[in-house]
Order: sequence, then structure tokens, then C-alpha cells
Amino acid sequence: MKGKSVVNAIPLFALGKANAVASESPVFEIIEDFEVESKLYADGTTVRVLLRRQLNHTPPRYASGPYRLDLTVGGQHTPHYGVSEATACEAACRFLLKHVEGVIPTLN
Repeated sequence: MKGKSVVNAIPLFALGKANAVASESPVFEIIEDFEVESKLYADGTTVRVLLRRQLNHTPPRYASGPYRLDLTVGGQHTPHYGVSEATACEAACRFLLKHVEGVIPTLN
């Protein structure tokens, strides 16, 4: 086996760097973060919208953008990860129309 050369060998330092990049924690910029009390619920339920953009985002195969949207009403949390800004804004508007009074007339 001494005379055999390995062509497809990956150096160990390259493997370590690839694993370090993959395990890097995400860094976010907060675009919108607000919380209001809903008048549609009698018990003082709060509605929260948090829109963040991941600064160190590397696009995966099935995500359309670097934005993360967290929609919370009372104890129910609905996350949307890897969406575009337009999709996040549309989802936030639909969420507010459903749970907050006074944005526009409520949906029938």
C-alpha cells in the first residue's frame, strides 16, 4: 500500500473549518417587534409580532429568504422561518387582521 496515492482525500483542517461554519450560531437584526392588547378577546390577550433578519444567512435549498417571523397570540406561537420580506409582511398583516381590532374592519 505504500505506492498507492489517495486522490480524493480531504485534509483534516478543511473538515474542521466546514464543521465550524455549519455550527455557527445565527446573528439577527430586529426589523419589527411590537406587542398590542387585542380588543377581540375579553381577557386582555396580547398579540406580538417579531420580524428578524438573519445577518449571517447562507441560503439553503428550500428557503426563500433570510427573514424569520414569530407571531404570538396569548400562548399560541406560530413561527415562519426562511421566508422573504414580502411573504413575512403579508403573513403579519393577515395575522393582525385576524386577531387585532382597529387595523381595518374585521373579516367576516
